[in-house]
Amino acid sequence: MFTLNPDSSTPLVSQIVDGFRRMVGEQALKPGAKVPSIRAFAASHGVSVFTVVEAYDRLAAESTVEARRGSERVVRWIGLLLIVQLRPQETCCRTVFSRWERERQEIA
Repeated sequence: MFTLNPDSSTPLVSQIVDGFRRMVGEQALKPGAKVPSIRAFAASHGVSVFTVVEAYDRLAAESTVEARRGSERVVRWIGLLLIVQLRPQETCCRTVFSRWERERQEIA
């Protein structure tokens, strides 16, 4: 996953949000991928459950992740659409979009 630096001037919530954004941007987390549960993430990174709740809420507000049945959270499709919109080269956009379309069909 990614590491957090408690000594950084960047708040832990922002580090978590930025870490997930980076993983989605690098396609290390693909659309439909499950995000660790709040308790599991908090335990594995040594942070408060409340810190993770706030970070996950921010990710949901910006449509990077979505909550599903119960407490399950997954990466949303919109994450890759944002990557497509941010890519300046048209050929690059087509490559990323076609890969996104294939992966979306495979999961659905």
